[in-house]
Amino acid sequence: MADISLRGCTPLLMGALKSESAKRGKSVNKTIFSKRETGRRYGDLDHLAGIWSAQEAAEFDKAVEGFETIDRELWQ
Repeated sequence: MADISLRGCTPLLMGALKSESAKRGKSVNKTIFSKRETGRRYGDLDHLAGIWSAQEAAEFDKAVEGFETIDRELWQ
């Protein structure tokens, strides 16, 4: 397998990578690849993001407004 250098990695980013790696009990390398795979797995709906106009978004918010009302009797 080929080696890859990660250039321009700030101390803050490296600290976060090392911390995450320690939590997972994995190497920094494996953590980076794991994060990359997770990102690819959940990208199947990316083409839908941000395609609503402001008016469509407002209409949707109005249509689902009632979903935020809690029926207290139902939850007793």
